[in-house]
Amino acid sequence: MSDKRLIFLDAFRGIAISGVIGLHIITAIVFNNDLESLSTLSALAMIAIAPIGFLGTWAPMFMMISGMVNAYVLHRILKQHHEKKRGGTPFRSIIAGSIAAGMFLYLLSMLNMTFMHHSMFYNGSFQHTLLSSSLQQGSWQSFSPDLLFYNDALSVIAMSGVFTTLLLCLVWSGNGFKRMGRSVAWIAVIAAGIFLLSPVIHKILDPVFFDALNSGHFVTAFILKLFVGPNFSSIPFVSYGLIGALIGIGLARRAPVTLFRRYGYGVSAALVACGVLLFVTQQFSLADLANHPQPLKMHFVNLGLMLATCTFLSLHLEYCSDARRTKLACRTLWMRRFGLVTLTLFCAESFVAVLFSKTYLWALGIEGPFPRSLAVILPFIIGTLIFWGLVIKAWEKIDFKYSVEWWMNHFVCFVRQRPTIRLNANEMLYKPCIPVPESAANPVASD
Repeated sequence: MSDKRLIFLDAFRGIAISGVIGLHIITAIVFNNDLESLSTLSALAMIAIAPIGFLGTWAPMFMMISGMVNAYVLHRILKQHHEKKRGGTPFRSIIAGSIAAGMFLYLLSMLNMTFMHHSMFYNGSFQHTLLSSSLQQGSWQSFSPDLLFYNDALSVIAMSGVFTTLLLCLVWSGNGFKRMGRSVAWIAVIAAGIFLLSPVIHKILDPVFFDALNSGHFVTAFILKLFVGPNFSSIPFVSYGLIGALIGIGLARRAPVTLFRRYGYGVSAALVACGVLLFVTQQFSLADLANHPQPLKMHFVNLGLMLATCTFLSLHLEYCSDARRTKLACRTLWMRRFGLVTLTLFCAESFVAVLFSKTYLWALGIEGPFPRSLAVILPFIIGTLIFWGLVIKAWEKIDFKYSVEWWMNHFVCFVRQRPTIRLNANEMLYKPCIPVPESAANPVASD
């Protein structure tokens, strides 16, 4: 298995980005990011959109996937390095590639928060971006620099990816790669520590961050943003990446099915149980979905369910014969297409949704705000997803040229001096059983 691409990762990405697109339509287009107004929906409408809303809170899953990819591919590179008895370690190029990818993603995050993100309530007022917000409001909106101190999913993926790679290189240096049990224990302890201590850290540092931001101490605010800045702060979300790294190590080392199932489902059940217990003993409102920091109970439930989903997909898509793997790859083709261009979709979906909403309401003869009716909302969500599906299907014919992933891969591969087949649509989508060549192994750009 460690020489084959993990097809379930692209399927996992596709599921998550579809949920993010649906959630942003509901929260930003329909409710203009006023989550309290969700209480005006009927019970039937709440039930119908609940799965989309739930999946939309799974943006941290991308950190988990990043951790899986980094650990899986880094393990393969080191294994091949040791088998060929080469001197030294390949850590330098690996770390360089990770830092290059992190810089690219962080710059992309800044551009996203400047131009493409939906309008949102942040730091005491409603903030607007230059393109998506202006289109939605129908007039040119001034940009607030405060948004540059907001962490979207892209920025925390960047931080999580670099942190996970550095930690893996640290614990696998020297004899660490040969003493895998000790390395795994260290990663698990660090992940648990970051996760459980995050409420205390936020309680101490969040007021300092906002005081620095509002006082014009932007250097201090930016440094704190890297760790606790809203909304997807590195603490605790880097722990999601470390949990993903543990899964990636298990897959790379061909962990027995029984062991994989026991730890995957066992730990996820324990996490969900802790979250449910906290939900029962504490109050909860829909506004908690957007509050910073998210309550620990939500992290318990989300992380547990993500781990269970990841375990299920791993067991059914990776622990199987080549014949079954090929069949399942065909069945998940639509999801995996979405998964190959997740970054592009994440950056463009807000602007496209706003543009489509204007056209959609005009076609229906509706003036004013988006109707909060299930009969209007669901067709719009489905139509938007179908549009993206058709665009991606056509785009694969030219290997997604000029997508965000295309530019990122070229930049990272230039830095690492290692090619990748990450965006070779024919290889990635239609040849799931062919091993990845060593020369194409890239923790950032290839699975």
